[in-house]
Amino acid sequence: MAEHDKSGEGRAAPAVVRPRAPLRVLGTSVTQTAAIRIAAAEDLGLELDFITRDGTEAQRQGALSPESFDVYDQWFHDIDLVWPTGSLQPLEIARIPRWYQINDLPKTGRLRANMPRPLGGDPSRRLYVQLDGTLGDAPSDRISMTPTVHNADSYAVIGAEPAEVRSWRVLLDEDWSGHVLLQRDAAIGSLDILLAMQAQGEIRAADLGDLNLEEIETLTQRVRALVRQGHFHTIWADEKDAIAAMQSGGRMIGADGGLSRVVRRARPVLAGRGLGPRCRL
Repeated sequence: MAEHDKSGEGRAAPAVVRPRAPLRVLGTSVTQTAAIRIAAAEDLGLELDFITRDGTEAQRQGALSPESFDVYDQWFHDIDLVWPTGSLQPLEIARIPRWYQINDLPKTGRLRANMPRPLGGDPSRRLYVQLDGTLGDAPSDRISMTPTVHNADSYAVIGAEPAEVRSWRVLLDEDWSGHVLLQRDAAIGSLDILLAMQAQGEIRAADLGDLNLEEIETLTQRVRALVRQGHFHTIWADEKDAIAAMQSGGRMIGADGGLSRVVRRARPVLAGRGLGPRCRL
């Protein structure tokens, strides 16, 4: 309503400027860093409210509590469980100005047309929103996620020369028993052990991304036995726990690229699990 001065003429009420609420980003410690928060504030004028969970808890919250976050920042494989719940909204490609700068790997499953698709999880198979609302690799004008980070995993090693660690089988080596760090997220940690078993000739999986029941049983029995034997120093859910273990002194090995990135004492040894695609929704 307009105010009136003594002359009787109307005067517009002052505009009410409400502060913008922080953008709530649900994810894990892998990408929720102070540097990203600062850059968002400086470059975009956005305040980010990081909701940091371990992988399993982030997935559970993403699936069951969509009102608790604005952006979901997680690995591509999470979409298999979260998308069917209806917690996430499709993104229109037309509203992503730099879509053309994203390479073909997450879009087509190949870096180049003459290359085979990767083994295991393939982001392109769950990227595009189909007419019936499901996800697939047939291009459409809407996507389930925006591909951002590709993670090349490697070992972080303390107490050994890189030349001594050239195969995934080292994760099962008795000489390292009690000094092995394992990611608790089954989609990552179980694959590390699966690759170690395959390198050691204990298993020959037909499809690393889709184990049959017999292969799953073989893998889980092996992991249970390793846990009983005290083979793992730490089974971690938060990266800070892995870092603390690496800094505790003595020999240590962990199959995760993030460790070599943040622990200066660690020696990175590229082992070749491939790329771990991550998404922001």
